[in-house]
Amino acid sequence: MNLEPFCAPSIPQLREPFSIGDFTYAANGHIMVRIPRRPGIPEADKDWRRQLEGGILANLTAALADRSYGPLPLYGDHPGTPPTECGWCDGSGKVVKCADCDGDGEVMCGECGGDRECETCEGCGSVPSVAADAQACRGCNGSGRQGIARYPTHDFDIKYIAMISALPDLQVAFGTAPANWRDRNNFATAMTFRFDGGVGVLMPMDREEADDASRAA
Repeated sequence: MNLEPFCAPSIPQLREPFSIGDFTYAANGHIMVRIPRRPGIPEADKDWRRQLEGGILANLTAALADRSYGPLPLYGDHPGTPPTECGWCDGSGKVVKCADCDGDGEVMCGECGGDRECETCEGCGSVPSVAADAQACRGCNGSGRQGIARYPTHDFDIKYIAMISALPDLQVAFGTAPANWRDRNNFATAMTFRFDGGVGVLMPMDREEADDASRAA
């Protein structure tokens, strides 16, 4: 299993998978997966481990327990915000590293010598491609679409639904509390999931916030 898609390159503690005790984790602030400890993935540093063990990992264990699991249901479109073509990959679901900035998203300004956003990739470091060696687009996790997946009680980013849909023997359980942006660490609101080889948790979007944005648009 490739854990890199679950990581957050822009967050130092979450840039790479890490291990704590018997398990290896990967997370990006929205989604977390846990698998049996994988050789070669180092133990989290002391401060990060203390922070996680102080709440997040205990909350994960509690959220995984005492729930009824089943197949991932089909989702509906969020009213007013139907899925759109992913702007990173132009709907192809595939990208390659931008040759002009070598994947950095920035190039040297010819006038001032400083860094400026790469115009070719618009700062994302990759460009759409249908080549055989292209990689799955991180912006949509290879789905080619961006948007909000609406379930009866919770809303999720479509790219994360696409991400967990690819996991083997996936089973999910929805949260027991409504999503609330003021309480983003409350795992009672989260979708928990298990698959052949591990478990995980996916935080929902705040429905009231999403509906307000839709009405404003």
